[in-house]
Amino acid sequence: MSDKTRRGIFAAIKIVLYIVFVIITIIGAKTTSWASLGLECVGLAGVVIMLWVYNRSQK
Repeated sequence: MSDKTRRGIFAAIKIVLYIVFVIITIIGAKTTSWASLGLECVGLAGVVIMLWVYNRSQK
């Protein structure tokens, strides 16, 4: 597998993960319970980790 293909697949995976984490955050924010608070925290942690990975690669 070429390096260009590998980078494209990795970028697509990161985009899908980011969208999943945002959706989890929105679903958690819609309802009020401890479980939805947990979903929201997991989603927010995922978004923060994705931003950290992006910023780390842009050094």
